[in-house]
Amino acid sequence: MDGGRICVMVIDANAHMRRLITTILSALRVTDIVEARSTTAAAPLIGVHNPHLVVMDWSADHTEGMLFVHRLRRGEIGASHTPVLALAKDHHHAVLEEALEAGIDEVVAKPLSALELMDRATTLIAQARRHLAGREAALAV
Repeated sequence: MDGGRICVMVIDANAHMRRLITTILSALRVTDIVEARSTTAAAPLIGVHNPHLVVMDWSADHTEGMLFVHRLRRGEIGASHTPVLALAKDHHHAVLEEALEAGIDEVVAKPLSALELMDRATTLIAQARRHLAGREAALAV
């Protein structure tokens, strides 16, 4: 990762999982990590922190997660282009399809592979930074 501020929001009810994800992301030189226990708690924080990536648990009840992602994609909370990386216990085709239809960019299976999480997070953060740079360039014209 190159220099500058990199913010990631981690949404998971399990404090140990949030700590694990935070530890893995710190290897990517993420400068700010915002943690939330639920999508309900995360919703008011996302617009304040403007994360480059949201990492969220997709293993529990999907209803709240879907609502959160739909609101994000419509621009009701945060920036609609913010990439979302979901962590799912079940990597079954139906779960993947449901996540992608909801607006999630990538899905990583649990148990987590640190290397896979780092790889996917790096790609999505770079994508978000390119998008922001493009928007800033367009506004400067």
